[in-house]
Amino acid sequence: MEDDIIANETVKSIRNGCFLAMARKLTLEQRIVFSLAEMFEISLDEISDILNISIPAVKGLLFRARKNIFNFFTDRSQF
Repeated sequence: MEDDIIANETVKSIRNGCFLAMARKLTLEQRIVFSLAEMFEISLDEISDILNISIPAVKGLLFRARKNIFNFFTDRSQF
């Protein structure tokens, strides 16, 4: 039981470290759009309204964020 708790905390720490390292590869605008779209499942229309930017701008930021995240993991993954 104690080993499970330690393992869970270790996994959580590694996951948080990966997320922070990955997030540093994104611009602030990319982080915001990615978080709203992927983590909070907000529609592109709503993100456009929230940030007061066009839908094509939202799509571009989301595309670049996903590309940067993909490159981040591709560069660090051995799978």
